[in-house]
Amino acid sequence: VYMRLLSFIFSSSPTVSETFVAALTLAWGLWLLLHGSTFGASPSFKLISDLMSEKTLGVICACLGAVKLITLEVWPLRLTIRYALSLAIMFLWAFLAVLFFISNPLSTATPTCGSVSVLSAWVCYRLKRL
Repeated sequence: VYMRLLSFIFSSSPTVSETFVAALTLAWGLWLLLHGSTFGASPSFKLISDLMSEKTLGVICACLGAVKLITLEVWPLRLTIRYALSLAIMFLWAFLAVLFFISNPLSTATPTCGSVSVLSAWVCYRLKRL
């Protein structure tokens, strides 16, 4: 099942991967915007919480994810916009992976965020080749 999911996400068209990453980014942003203390739930969030609030990161993630999903629906042929948004999302997830690693090297958040960043980099690569 896992290999089928990977082959589906890494299909020849980058749109599937773009949609997955955008939806994940939007969902994570919305999760951070919920009332509660996600950053207080784990020491892995220590460095991120020193840099910005949950609400700030939530707004950044939710906006990037939502704009990317809207772009895929409204301007699917505007590759420059899609590429720029994919690049921004890639750097966001890479930045989070580095911060999680510095805060807690054994956290599973590091490879998770890193994987999303790698998938976003693959999307950028595929968009450049179109």
